[in-house]
Amino acid sequence: MGVHTSRRFAFLGLATVGVVFSVATLSAASDMPPATLRETTRSVRQALERLPYYGVFDFLAFGVEQSAVTLRGFAYQPNLGADAATAVKRVRGVDEVANGVETLPASQADDRIRWATFYRIYTDRFLSRYAPGGDVGARFAAQQFARYPGMQPSGRYPIHIIVRNGRMTLIGVVDNLGDKRLAELKAREVTGTFAVENELQVRGGGQHPVAFRMPGPTSAPDPVVQITSPAHGTIVHPGETVTVTVVSSSIREADFLIVSRFGFSNLARSLPAQLSLVVPPDTERGTYSITAFGMTRSSLPLQSGPVEIRVEPQAKRCEDFDSTSD
Repeated sequence: MGVHTSRRFAFLGLATVGVVFSVATLSAASDMPPATLRETTRSVRQALERLPYYGVFDFLAFGVEQSAVTLRGFAYQPNLGADAATAVKRVRGVDEVANGVETLPASQADDRIRWATFYRIYTDRFLSRYAPGGDVGARFAAQQFARYPGMQPSGRYPIHIIVRNGRMTLIGVVDNLGDKRLAELKAREVTGTFAVENELQVRGGGQHPVAFRMPGPTSAPDPVVQITSPAHGTIVHPGETVTVTVVSSSIREADFLIVSRFGFSNLARSLPAQLSLVVPPDTERGTYSITAFGMTRSSLPLQSGPVEIRVEPQAKRCEDFDSTSD
């Protein structure tokens, strides 16, 4: 189940500490003016990135030629291909959409392989940095969503896990060759897998006829859920309680909690919400990510972008020091 093609790929993503939200672009020759081609490509990419069900078990690619767009890839959700085509048809300048997205067959055996691979890769001590919430976020996603057939983690996971009839393909971008090999090793540890194809690309490696471009933050889709406080870089002290505010412009009824390396918050039943997260007294100095995870009443998984806070020891007061007099 490879994804080789005679066309040239440009892998478009949003990089955040090694995390890539992946939609690939099939770059085909076109007589369109370069500025028009760039604008159409950007608009199509944004339309696909905003699809709410696009996740780690899917992979989408597209090509733009004149006013026609060709879609390729694999869809875990049955309606993803049709939704992708509908979204692209609404893009200005697009008159025709050829939908070549393959819907992956429903299979409990394949689901077991997907989740086992997801867990092994994204909770690994070296590869967990690719997960939006780190290894804690990946463990939470596996615990919450693997119980529901057809569910998958939301968020920007750069290593996509495509499984069809027991055969697996890893697609995406990693930072170095060691990570590529480690991801394949973790995938091969999963029992019941008949074959593993490693189509992961090394950022800037050039070992494949593939060009990678990493656009800036302006290409990111509007988040459904946001953490508005604390702000990035907020300094907290061990033993303190951090109040985290979670808001959404479109979601009101949902179960949410905050996840970090040092624990979980209480559970909120609606948005906006303020959740309390205690920093344990023995927390070491360093930078920690906090992420909001949740699920709507219709079982749609939701996740905010990570916010980094800085844990610093409390400065000692003068009276805390022993004083001696001559």
